[in-house]
Amino acid sequence: MASQDAITPPARRGLLARLPLFRLPLLRLGRVDRSLPKVIIAHGDGVRAYTVRPWMMGGAAAIFLLFGTGYIGATVYLISRDGLLGGLLQHQVSMQYSYEDRIAALRADVERVTSQRLVESQNVGDQVALLVQRQEVLDHRQDALDGLVAQARDAGVVLASSRPAPRPRSRPIFASKDVGATAAMPAVAQGDGPAPMLAYAEATQSPDTIITGSLIRPVPSSVPVRKGDMQPLVEGLRASIGTAEDNQSRALTVIDEAASREAAHLGEVAAKLGIKVAPKPADAQGGPFVPATDGALRFVDRIRDVHETLKEITGLRGRFDATPLAYPIANPVISSTFGYRRDPFLGRLALHSGIDFAEPMGTAARVTAPGKVVFAGWSNGYGQMVEVQHAGGLSTRYGHLSEIDVRAGQTLARGDVIGRVGETGRATGPHLHYETRRNGEAVDPAFYLEVGREL
Repeated sequence: MASQDAITPPARRGLLARLPLFRLPLLRLGRVDRSLPKVIIAHGDGVRAYTVRPWMMGGAAAIFLLFGTGYIGATVYLISRDGLLGGLLQHQVSMQYSYEDRIAALRADVERVTSQRLVESQNVGDQVALLVQRQEVLDHRQDALDGLVAQARDAGVVLASSRPAPRPRSRPIFASKDVGATAAMPAVAQGDGPAPMLAYAEATQSPDTIITGSLIRPVPSSVPVRKGDMQPLVEGLRASIGTAEDNQSRALTVIDEAASREAAHLGEVAAKLGIKVAPKPADAQGGPFVPATDGALRFVDRIRDVHETLKEITGLRGRFDATPLAYPIANPVISSTFGYRRDPFLGRLALHSGIDFAEPMGTAARVTAPGKVVFAGWSNGYGQMVEVQHAGGLSTRYGHLSEIDVRAGQTLARGDVIGRVGETGRATGPHLHYETRRNGEAVDPAFYLEVGREL
């Protein structure tokens, strides 16, 4: 019994003494096996003791280590995944662009080789047929260029002087596409009976340059040509057509540059006048670069772009034409400007709300922009006065008239005579008092007149 007391701690001896023996399967005769760690759980009067075996501790440690390793690995993966995905995506995009570039280069090489073989395999007749087609394309391109030149003139675009390019016409090069031992070829004029065949002549007269059409000189009827001499002649014609194509491209470049400069200039003028220009659609384009191979399509696209630029210029000039930018008097003499001055009658400082043009009595006064007469009659200070309403909230007044030639409600075009210079009202001599008003408020007419001189 003494050994039992020695084994069992005093603090727990009374507690264990009260426990039933069947509830202590691991306690034997009051002795506790101290060789292995134990976990004792007490709940009320019940007590359970569990022995912790070494394999259990090893298993728990292994599970904890496995869980920790997995947790750390998952964290590292989540952190590095975005970078890995981004790098992989960038690599795939680079590979795709490289692949597309190689495909484009390969396609160009194939087309070049195919075209070369086609030309080599064609006989002279087929080559002539192709030249006829190219000549017809040149003619259509020339018609488009002529239209652009006319449109540029109407829009007020000044084209730089240059030597005009020859203009080919759609005329038969050969009398027959069935080329045999002899064929009809262009030759030096000799004899009578010229035939309408392809020929070029430089135009030495053309005041405004670019392409206004070349002279087509008549050529004689067919002359015999040996079959062996055909290829050099065909090559010469091919070179001539190529030169004409280059000349047309240069001419289009001249028109394009002139139109772009004019559009930029008119845009600046519109900004000065406060005229709002419709913004162009947002430029949202992209894709890999694939060089174009069809010169005809590139030419058509360029013509379309120049046409749109000329339309923009025409629209701006239409807006300017509705703005009072012209002088009401031809070759005017300005006797008083807009701004503060000493009143000629009272001698005190006062605002002069317009410009005075000193002119002989009876000189015609003309309206400076299209508009509608809103007043025509006597007005204190102005004497005989005409007021015209224009677009954009602008209006003009013409005072001190000796005679009024319009009536209220009448619609006028720019340059129409509205009356005659006089000295009615507060005037010291015959002159025209000219005002420009924006939304009813007087502004300096000189600003608009200077803009008109720029145009």
